[in-house]
Amino acid sequence: LELLMTVLPTSDESKKLLEHRSKVEELRDVEQRVMPFCTLANSVARLKLMKFGLSHSITYEGLLARCSTLMAAATEARASTPFRELLNLTLRLGNFINHGVEDGTK
Repeated sequence: LELLMTVLPTSDESKKLLEHRSKVEELRDVEQRVMPFCTLANSVARLKLMKFGLSHSITYEGLLARCSTLMAAATEARASTPFRELLNLTLRLGNFINHGVEDGTK
């Protein structure tokens, strides 16, 4: 799409090509292929939007895969009994260091 945007005719070129709309067969091959873009309103803006849509789709798929991985990791961490025991031990140790009591109450 980027390459196509660089070879699109300017507004002056489009006007000149549209003057020959009735005799397209007399135009060169390149001019015949560019003619549909002359009749298309806002062709550059449309191509930019298409490019954005394609890049957005690729970005969305990548982010969705990352989110799925994070969700699976979070589910696994929540379901892990050894991890829960480690967090409980860490909490009890922190409470003991901070407050001097083992169960967290005063």
